[in-house]
Amino acid sequence: RSVPAVLKRQLDAYVANRTAVFSGRRHGGAVVSGTAEHDTKVLLRFFGWMDATRRAPPVGSFDVDFLARPDLGDVAQAFAEWLSGVQGLRMSSIANYLNSLIALTAYVYSERPVPAATAAMDPSPLSMVINLRRQAEASSATESLFHKRVGGWIEWDDVHKARRTAMERLRAHAGDYAGKRALL
Repeated sequence: RSVPAVLKRQLDAYVANRTAVFSGRRHGGAVVSGTAEHDTKVLLRFFGWMDATRRAPPVGSFDVDFLARPDLGDVAQAFAEWLSGVQGLRMSSIANYLNSLIALTAYVYSERPVPAATAAMDPSPLSMVINLRRQAEASSATESLFHKRVGGWIEWDDVHKARRTAMERLRAHAGDYAGKRALL
């Protein structure tokens, strides 16, 4: 679906805030536009998941103010559990998703009106999402101990062997190359 105009303006304002050199209400420094835009894509995925799982607010009310709801922590937990259980994402990826939701929620708390009921909660919905991220990061550290890396990794001895082979071949053809160079 296309992004509603109101939500698009809100996300553009978020990107402008996160990338501005100075912003008195923002905790931390500016980020590159790619980081802020990634956050907005995560929010759209989060909203899409909410819509697909019938957790969506009434039609037409998807906007960043949803992040100030009192049940955000519970909804974010269900999202993280879905990312892990159904989608099979690694914990480091889930921590990154949650980090984006944290950045957006912190923005909402600093720039938009937060309902008194949400502001009075202990722990706050933002704190709950932060807790979820910490838990995902802790699980990621454990997961990395037992998850075999797949890809272009070779042993150090094989690196040396490949280097020696390349050098031998270079020396073998050095004479041929020197002769061709003389002809030029």
